[in-house]
Amino acid sequence: MLVLDEERLQYIFNEITKGFAHSPLEIIIFFISVIAIVAGFLFVSRQYAKARKEKIEKEARSKYEKIIEKLSLTHQQLKTLEILQHYLPKQKPVNLLVENRHIFNICTNLLKSETDRYDSEISALRFKLGFRISGSTRVPVSSIDLPDGARLIMVINNRLQKNGILSKVTEQYLEIEPGRNGLLKIHTGSPLRVYFKNQNGIFYFNSKIIAQTRGTLRIAHSERIRKIQRRQYYRKKVKLLSLVRVINRDPGYRKVIIMDLSGGGASFQFIDYSPDLRPGETIELVTPPIKRKPVKATAKIVRITDRGKLYHIEFEEISENLREEIISYLFSKH
Repeated sequence: MLVLDEERLQYIFNEITKGFAHSPLEIIIFFISVIAIVAGFLFVSRQYAKARKEKIEKEARSKYEKIIEKLSLTHQQLKTLEILQHYLPKQKPVNLLVENRHIFNICTNLLKSETDRYDSEISALRFKLGFRISGSTRVPVSSIDLPDGARLIMVINNRLQKNGILSKVTEQYLEIEPGRNGLLKIHTGSPLRVYFKNQNGIFYFNSKIIAQTRGTLRIAHSERIRKIQRRQYYRKKVKLLSLVRVINRDPGYRKVIIMDLSGGGASFQFIDYSPDLRPGETIELVTPPIKRKPVKATAKIVRITDRGKLYHIEFEEISENLREEIISYLFSKH
């Protein structure tokens, strides 16, 4: 049986713990070694991440260039794409600019907020990249998005109003067939404003005449589509023989000619009659059939112009369905 006295036990303990007693120099060397290992690991990780990023960017650039090669872009369109690359969201590969409509719109919106210099190239790029989304349920961002067959109202030189139907969309222009009254001779370069509607409301954009050939009108694209607010209904010049009576005063109706009409009101003149009407009075208006039935609406006189001959009214009691019928009538009337 082995018996250890106190001195021998103390000796053994001292020998065991001696290995854990390091000098300050040894401790410093130990920590330097740990730091070197961690730094080496971080360096390798960063190099790997850098190499991976370069590989992804190279693949994205390759995809981008392959798409560009197929499109036969002009020098100006290529330049526009180069500029748009500066607006790419962080960490987004360059190929998404020509593959993803949402990313393309983000970049073009930023560029358009700074200048309109590249608008025509942006429209052409939308067309060539297949980013056109024609449909009645979409909010358009460009005239490229107008669907074939869309009914349009054109206001040329701020005075001449004409209805038309969109017959063709190309990367360079919109081709419009005029209404039954045709088009007068219009000078190339003449400015115009184009109105159209879909399920999201009424929109308009400014453009100019590019050419007029064989009864059709070609106009430039626009990247500046604006929506008309509900309280700013588009008003169109018309000539409608209608009836009006002053509520609580006239027992019968008087003949009037409606001079312009909108979803929010109208302007009219009396025929062979000069009533004593004032702003604020309420009338009842009855028009000829619109969408197969007459419009019968209550309205208030808001102002009187043209030396007391032209009365401007706003509808008061009118359903949204009837309002939409009036707006549709204005766009379909040729």
